[in-house]
Amino acid sequence: MINIQLVHTLLDSASIRTFLGVLAALGFAALLDFFLVLEFSILVGPWITMGVIAALNALGIFLTYRIVEVRRLLLTESITRGRFDESLFTAYITGLIAGLFLMIPGVMNSALGAVMLIPAFSKPLGNRLIRPTGIDWAEAYEYLRLDRAGGYDTES
Repeated sequence: MINIQLVHTLLDSASIRTFLGVLAALGFAALLDFFLVLEFSILVGPWITMGVIAALNALGIFLTYRIVEVRRLLLTESITRGRFDESLFTAYITGLIAGLFLMIPGVMNSALGAVMLIPAFSKPLGNRLIRPTGIDWAEAYEYLRLDRAGGYDTES
């Protein structure tokens, strides 16, 4: 028997509603993507469709590798100089997530991944993606840097 009051209490949380909303949007996007690929397959044939999907996937993997590698090097260089650049960090995280979208076959995934790589959208999206973790990454960096500077050995 379902306890309605318990279900109401669990679903009353704003984070649960947000999570369910995002999940529903992703499910709708997957269905829309499926129908777009199906329509494209009907128009041009299944072999051409598979070739286009494979080419988009390969391009996504290549782009992701190049962009994430460049952003990682910039972030590492910034950290080596002793300064944590939060915009580079958010661009790096956004690049990683965009790479996942580019590697998953589909029209909607590729479009979302490509939008996430545009610099004008990369920083705001990165901030929105990092905020739910509740971690102040600059503060975490300062803590790790001070820990290392103090001569504390965290590995033993």
